[in-house]
Amino acid sequence: MYSQNSTPPSAPPPRYGQPPPQPPITAGLSATPLMDQTSWSSGLCDCCRDIPNCCLTCWCPCITFGQIAEIVDNGETSCGKHGMIYGLINVLTCSGCLYSQCNRTKMRRIYGLPEVPTNDFCVHFCCGPCALCQEYRELRRLGFDLSIGWQGNVDRGMCNNVVQTPPAAQGGMNRSSVPNEKAGQAPPSEAQPATNPQTTSNPDPSKGAPAPAKQQPGNQYVVGAPPQQGPVPMWSTGLFECFDDIPTLVITAFAPCVTFGQVAEMVDKGQNDCMLYAGAHGVLMYFTGLGCLLSAYYRIKMSNMYNLPNDPIINILVHLICEPCALCQEYRELQAHGFNMKLGVGWKDQSPEIKQSGVMVPPTVPGGMSRN
Repeated sequence: MYSQNSTPPSAPPPRYGQPPPQPPITAGLSATPLMDQTSWSSGLCDCCRDIPNCCLTCWCPCITFGQIAEIVDNGETSCGKHGMIYGLINVLTCSGCLYSQCNRTKMRRIYGLPEVPTNDFCVHFCCGPCALCQEYRELRRLGFDLSIGWQGNVDRGMCNNVVQTPPAAQGGMNRSSVPNEKAGQAPPSEAQPATNPQTTSNPDPSKGAPAPAKQQPGNQYVVGAPPQQGPVPMWSTGLFECFDDIPTLVITAFAPCVTFGQVAEMVDKGQNDCMLYAGAHGVLMYFTGLGCLLSAYYRIKMSNMYNLPNDPIINILVHLICEPCALCQEYRELQAHGFNMKLGVGWKDQSPEIKQSGVMVPPTVPGGMSRN
């Protein structure tokens, strides 16, 4: 077939006519992040942007880590279990950074965050609390409320972050599985949109029009994206803006029981007099030094009343670390809601509109209600 001087054609390459091989993918890791890569919303050393969380993470990092890990794991493990494991590893081996850096890596891959300023292990090994604070702030920016856990965020954003997934076809979908497909004829998905046989069949005229078939909902799952809610409720003033009201600052610095009594009377809607609350706070402070626990309880109660950020642990720490600043902030917040907080003006002296703020009042019927 070939002459002696001619050379036979070279054989085709082993994978001739096929696409080039794909690069190997490491098992257990996705080839690309789940979201386009963006930058962190705050720096590693911006801990002072959130003073309460910074203090909590400094003294008890296992709590912050547990809150973060529960959100990143989509609620598969509770905050308490994550925090306990992290605490035990730190106590027994002093290597909790190995555990927390894995969680940071997982979070970065989910939200497309860069590995800066260095690799995750070095970040957690050199400054674990700063890394945890940064991750906490990032999840807050994405819309999560870490104080209510994963299930609480699911309940808040179920209507906005539920994706309908079509039911899986048995045995997959291919051209051979389409019934009554003739050669040279395109399947219904390509030629024309498929119709529901239950609605297009010719019914018996004597039985009337058939009822429309109910559409079976697909599986629902909550995406790993944050629930999109409205703006997060915030205090009208910051914790350290005490100098905005110098007289209250002076009174609270030397006699915090007085300011606490005023705040507690308004929060309890006049159930007891200001002096009774002040006396209880003073007695606790004098004999046990734990008056901050009583004032923290009323801060939590006030947060529930006015839809303010309500994390019980953080509220307790705020009063434990800087009770005068916390009392001044609560005092200014009640003023912002319209209360007259001057000394000697109690709950009974407030205007009716202020007393009814946040309370649903039933409408009055002219002339009253009678059987006639």
